[in-house]
Amino acid sequence: MIKSYEYPAFQTVYDNLEAWSLERGVDPGDERRYRKRELAAAALCYVNDGGESLMPPPQWPLPAEYWIPEFMRPFGGLTYDERRRFSLARAAALLLAEHMRVDPVDNEFRYEMLDFTLRYTVDGIRQCSIKGPLRNRIIEDKLVRAIRANISMWVDHQEPSRCLLDGVADIIVLMDFLAGEPVFDNTKQQEH
Repeated sequence: MIKSYEYPAFQTVYDNLEAWSLERGVDPGDERRYRKRELAAAALCYVNDGGESLMPPPQWPLPAEYWIPEFMRPFGGLTYDERRRFSLARAAALLLAEHMRVDPVDNEFRYEMLDFTLRYTVDGIRQCSIKGPLRNRIIEDKLVRAIRANISMWVDHQEPSRCLLDGVADIIVLMDFLAGEPVFDNTKQQEH
C-alpha cells in the first residue's frame, strides 16, 4: 500500500508548506490570525489561476505580497505544466496549513487520513473505463472539479475539516497524474 510520503508530489507539497512557514516566520498550525478560512480561499486562488498572473486575483484573501506567481520564481523557464504543478503544490500546502490550524490532531493520524483518501482517489482513476485521447483530459477535469468542490465546501462552511485533506489528496494525485507517474496505470495491481 502506497503511503502519502511515497507519492512524488507529496515532497513538493511538503517543501511548499515549509517554505510558507519560513516566509511567514510561523508554524503552519499557529496561523491563528486566519480565522475566516483565508488559507483555504488562497489555495483556491492558486488552483484557479495556476500561478500565471503577476497580481493576485480580486478574491485573494491575504496580503498581496504573499501572492507568488510561479513564473516569478528564481528557476524560471518552466513549462505551463511545471508552473501549474508548482501552483497546485502551493495550494495543497495552504490546505495542509489550514487543516493544522483547525484540527490539532497529530501528524501521524493526519497522514493516515491522507493515505486513505489518496488510495480512494487513485483507485477511482485506475477504474476509469474511458479509453482514447480524451481519457486524460476527462480525468484531469474531474480532479480539478473535485479539488474546487472540496475547498469551496470548507470555505462556505458546509463541511468538516476532512474535506481539506480530501482537497490535498486530489491535488497530489493531479500533480502526479500531470507528471505521468505510473501509480495511475490501471493495469497495475494494487498492493495489499
